[in-house]
Amino acid sequence: MTNRKDMLDEALLRPGRLEVQVEISLPDENGRLQILQIHTNKMKENSFLAPDVNLQELAARTKNYSGAELKGVVKSAVSYALSRQLSLEDLTKQVEEENIKVTEFWNSNFKNTYLKTLKLFGGATKEG
Repeated sequence: MTNRKDMLDEALLRPGRLEVQVEISLPDENGRLQILQIHTNKMKENSFLAPDVNLQELAARTKNYSGAELKGVVKSAVSYALSRQLSLEDLTKQVEEENIKVTEFWNSNFKNTYLKTLKLFGGATKEG
């Protein structure tokens, strides 16, 4: 399986095989915002997404990210938020829910995730 037409075997592209080919481009800023809202919806409902997380700003700064890559950024931010609070020395130690919120886009979770994935996914090169 591939999403790149140039990687398909030419035999598959002969008449009578794959009659319809649909090319889907990367999402624009509004599309990225909608994707981020979908992937953070449950976090917001359960109060694990702090109100200071600006999804609009994140959508603007993630040019050239696909939907799957945006989902990865959200999952990485959640993982980072959890890892800040969990102690591998004592896994029985209880963690307060208030402390595992994904907070402040440019000061913690999303910024760290965004900067780590920026080079991998070819996003905009300006940091602001």
